[in-house]
Amino acid sequence: MHIKYFVKLELLRHGEPHNQLLSPTTQYLGLSGSHEAGTVHVPYEHRHFMTRLKALCYSEDYAPEIRKALLSEMSCTMGNIFEAVPGLMADLSARQCSNDGLIHLRLIFSAAELAMLPFELINAPKGFPGQGSPLSLQFDSPLVMTREVRGAKGSCLRWDRKPKILFAAAAPGGVGTVPFRAHLHALRLAIQPWLKPNEEEQKETARIKEFITILPQASLKDIRRECKTGSYTHIHILAHGIPLKDKEKERYGLALCGSPGQEDPIDIVDGDRLALALRGHKADLQDGFSSPLVVTVVSCDSGKHGSVMWPGSSLAHTLHEVGIPFVVASQFPLSKRGSIIMAQELYKDLLWGLDPRVALHNLRQNLRSDEDMNHDWACVVAYASLPADAELETQLRRLKTLQAKKAMITALSRTYYLAEKRNHNTGKSQDFEKAIKELDRAIKWSPASNIAVDIEFLEQKDEISQIIAMVGTAQKRKAQALFELSTQREPENRSMSEKKLAQQAKLQAKAFGDRSIEALQAALQFYKRAFIVKETNHWAGVQYLSVAMCLDFFLRKNHIVDSSIWEQSRLAAQDDLNPRCPDRTKAFAHGSLTELYFLSMNTDWPEKKTGEEVVQQAQRIVPLVGEKDVVVLSTYWQFKRYTTWLRLGKQMEDVAQEVIECLRNK
Repeated sequence: MHIKYFVKLELLRHGEPHNQLLSPTTQYLGLSGSHEAGTVHVPYEHRHFMTRLKALCYSEDYAPEIRKALLSEMSCTMGNIFEAVPGLMADLSARQCSNDGLIHLRLIFSAAELAMLPFELINAPKGFPGQGSPLSLQFDSPLVMTREVRGAKGSCLRWDRKPKILFAAAAPGGVGTVPFRAHLHALRLAIQPWLKPNEEEQKETARIKEFITILPQASLKDIRRECKTGSYTHIHILAHGIPLKDKEKERYGLALCGSPGQEDPIDIVDGDRLALALRGHKADLQDGFSSPLVVTVVSCDSGKHGSVMWPGSSLAHTLHEVGIPFVVASQFPLSKRGSIIMAQELYKDLLWGLDPRVALHNLRQNLRSDEDMNHDWACVVAYASLPADAELETQLRRLKTLQAKKAMITALSRTYYLAEKRNHNTGKSQDFEKAIKELDRAIKWSPASNIAVDIEFLEQKDEISQIIAMVGTAQKRKAQALFELSTQREPENRSMSEKKLAQQAKLQAKAFGDRSIEALQAALQFYKRAFIVKETNHWAGVQYLSVAMCLDFFLRKNHIVDSSIWEQSRLAAQDDLNPRCPDRTKAFAHGSLTELYFLSMNTDWPEKKTGEEVVQQAQRIVPLVGEKDVVVLSTYWQFKRYTTWLRLGKQMEDVAQEVIECLRNK
């Protein structure tokens, strides 16, 4: 799903943005596209509207039937505002999307009182596809609505930055608890694709600190300090919302913890103070201001009814005004369950580089499908000020590439670890199945899965070739995991007879074996693409030749090598042995030559190499970089596979074992 069209609706009035109450007598100017402006009125008096909002609390004082009826009434009434804007319905109808795209409706205003109105509740007006159903949920012409403060500056920030999350939670004494553990678990699940295997038995907090900083009892001073010293792209705030001590008007703030030495244990923070903390000066003043891309605020009510409440829309409004591109909050009570879904769904999508507007649409759909009677889907509001669509798409592609590459590396590390455990008879089948799912997800998210897309936004052939080859490696590791599953000995259903168990095991082995061959064939295509893009990438050429020979041997018992690609790869590797090249580049070249010589052993070429020549090449790697370098380890693991999985006959297995011993003994 992607953004296919956008429609802009502006609501303007005279005067200052603040200090204005809702009133039917106030005139707003409604503008959509190139159509003439129209006069729009809000159909509520301020105090009457506030009474309606109170009825939307998940409170025992209001029966679900009454709440549902009130929601229906407000949906229709709010829809009248859209109908009053000349040309808006025509613009929306003219940009009907199919199931592969979304309409982005940008609702732009600066009048603070309009932030209180539940525009997200609006039913599709007359003449619009899906008439009568919620505009944000209908399927005839899928639509995502965002709010935007007129003149907001967040669009200048870049989205292709390494993600890092600050999770600030607060539950000072006297205001109740917050679902801290549930939200932390949701964030932990979101970063799972990039967490390396816990081989060193580290504590959980030590493992996740690269991705998440946790403030379990956050004060404003703590948040300011972290934003000042850390480069956070996402900030997730979980706290209670309680009234500010303001006699003139009803306002809410976040109940954060007081700083050490402060008499009051509760610090009620309004939008202005929070904005200064989130966008303050960096520790080194030359670095400018801290600039998070996404801020999500989940603010709890008293907790008496297990609800989660947003303390007035002005806080999100204020954060967006100071230049935060994407602020997600709730304009009226959000259930505790809904708040957890919000954390799960948003971060699961945003960290992979999905368009934040598509992530918002996914979140609203998930909230609506989870609880039929709740109106959590309508509670969520998002303020968005984003780069132009083409520029945002380019930046998000880079982020997807970065995140997919890191996820692949993590998944590859996990398959290495599992393969070693299986060699010691400790690896479990379910672990391999999990690793396969992780590899599939990383492959799916990588723009390198479509080479044409890569060329559009990656200029250097080196980078394109490496990324495509990485996808090939992910497919090869997937093939290896499937092969390990095909050799499993644990039957799924032990209640069957011995004969049936044997039949089931045989069928399972064949199914996994077939899928392993399919994954190898996919790897072959990606390696070939990578080599075509950059013919001096000898590693991609070697991997192509290796997979091609193994496939041919598995299927037809032949040792066939593409002589032209072999020679091109050999020449490219020889070029990297130039005296001016760094030692690591030379070691990498010797690794490629070792494998090229190995693959030529059983051919009928006059220039085919012997096992002795293969080992001689391998002996040149370790002195250049040391035995723990990644070049040595990757060569070791590749030849290990020639003895356990990619077997090419007894003679070649023996030579592969000699290479392994050579690398290990050094």
